Amino acid sequence: MKKVYTIYDKKALSYSPLLMVFDNRVSALRQFEQLCRSEGSLVNRYPDDFALYCLGNFDEEKGKLFSYDVPEHILDASEYVIADLSK
Repeated sequence: MKKVYTIYDKKALSYSPLLMVFDNRVSALRQFEQLCRSEGSLVNRYPDDFALYCLGNFDEEKGKLFSYDVPEHILDASEYVIADLSK
């Protein structure tokens, strides 16, 4: 069973419609870290505004989604983005 993740925008008060499916949390964190560290990305430019959440499970054999009653907060983008103080 895989896990379903999305990004929450704290300013817009909405979850991204883009759902990401990963085998495990480590893979999701790696992908989120890459987005957070990508210069020019919205998440990199406004890290305090975004967070990664797990929405539930995906059974790839049966094609079924099982959502949590409450999305699980995983990590804030600001925990990955390191400010460049030399600018």
